Amino acid sequence: MAGDDTAAGISAEIAYKLPFTNTEARLKVAVPLGRKKDASELRFSRWRTKRLAKHDGKRDEPPTDGSLHNRATREARVEDMRQARNAKASAWIDRQKTVAKNTLIDLKPTPIVSENITGKMETLIKGYLDDMGNELQDRRDKYHVAEEQLAVFRHEHDLTKRDAIVPDDVFRPITILLIAFLVEGILNGMLFMGASAQGFVGGLLIAFALSFFNVALGLVAGGVGVRNFFHHDKWRKRVGIAIASVFGLLGLALNFFVAHFRDHTEQLMRTLEESGSTAEFSLEQISPSLVASEMFPNPFNLETLPALILLGLGLIVFSLATYEGIYGFSDRYPGFGGYWLKRRKRREAHRVLVTVNRAVLRNVFAGWRVELAAAKTALSAARDATDKVLVFIKEQFNTAEHFQKKVSREANEHISFYREINARTRRRLMKRKSPRVGLAPAYFEDRLEASYDAVNIEDVQQQAQLVASELADNIKEIELIELWMENQYASTKDALVEVETREDKAIQDIRQKANETDDRSSRNVADQTEHPAS
Repeated sequence: MAGDDTAAGISAEIAYKLPFTNTEARLKVAVPLGRKKDASELRFSRWRTKRLAKHDGKRDEPPTDGSLHNRATREARVEDMRQARNAKASAWIDRQKTVAKNTLIDLKPTPIVSENITGKMETLIKGYLDDMGNELQDRRDKYHVAEEQLAVFRHEHDLTKRDAIVPDDVFRPITILLIAFLVEGILNGMLFMGASAQGFVGGLLIAFALSFFNVALGLVAGGVGVRNFFHHDKWRKRVGIAIASVFGLLGLALNFFVAHFRDHTEQLMRTLEESGSTAEFSLEQISPSLVASEMFPNPFNLETLPALILLGLGLIVFSLATYEGIYGFSDRYPGFGGYWLKRRKRREAHRVLVTVNRAVLRNVFAGWRVELAAAKTALSAARDATDKVLVFIKEQFNTAEHFQKKVSREANEHISFYREINARTRRRLMKRKSPRVGLAPAYFEDRLEASYDAVNIEDVQQQAQLVASELADNIKEIELIELWMENQYASTKDALVEVETREDKAIQDIRQKANETDDRSSRNVADQTEHPAS
């Protein structure tokens, strides 16, 4: 559980997921700024401006000693409109800056510290290796116990001169017996179907029942009876002889009885056919006791071919079942195959553990490689998205600045046009010596400059540069982790090879000690045989 938590923590620290896939859609401007390219932003009419300028000039407005503080109403309206449009541009660029900042916040990664992650990886790998060592030690001890038990059994039963013969696959004898059971059942069913009132189905049911008992008697006679012939204990030998004799005789009796039953059935059916009353025949008419009495004194006295076929087939299947009972499932010596198989399984479990742990560590490193590659790809995509944010905010800055300049230019053009018409009207009236009109105010001669609030996007640019720097730092940290991980993977492979070599040597030492014990036991038995105690 601790290893799983550590692995999950490493994955969480490495992982970086791009918050969105389409940066352009995320940065799309919802409401554009300004009107069409050639359209006026202030929407003032030059014709109306000209009328107002003439009207104000005739009324000596603004007065000759006037200043910008008490400018003409038309100029004030143009200036108010310019300020309103500048405020609109500022609010619009602020919205775009907010979109850009929120996007950068989403792109901002959690800092990766390669030393922390590689330390956790190293701890996790060391934990895997320690657990593997402990489990290998446990399985080696179990193998040692199995080896000692086998050595003791071989010594006690004088089996040090040979190895156990244990089939690699227990399904082989099962398959053989199943095939024999089916073949005997089907053939017997075909032979019995003429004598059964139910026809082929009835014959099959009888045949399969007889085949089952035939196989079962053979297995018991061989697996329990004959195998105990080889046991060194006299009582086990006697029990084995008794069981083999009883079940062997039962098997022979069953097969001879079935053959005589079929022979008697065949003779009876011929008799009925001659009398023309075969429709009244059924197997229930034949007395088993009568058939059993006719078996003696000569059980081989069979007169019909189907009976001989049944006898031969039954004896073959019974013999095959007896053989498989002796040799098919384990060694012929009772118990020897069990201890031998136990040692083999313990050795395989020990060998499989090394292979499994090698695969586990390989999968761990492969998973880390995938996670690091995915994180690096996502970080690179985020860095590209950051660049797009910079391009986006620069474009919006240019749009806002262009809008403000356009507004300022239009405002200055209207004000200049107003002043020109106003001054021209005054001069014309002064030539006519109108007493109510004076010169145009002095500020009419001032040069009009572009007037707008400068848009500031430095904060967004700084934020984007900071996020891009953090993304680049994370990519560098991941590259350091990848480099460390490949070196660690190579050293871990070497450690696994060393562990496997050490374990193989330990197993060989255990086997060698067991063989030496068997050799000493064999020499002791030989010495006792050659020089029996007086």
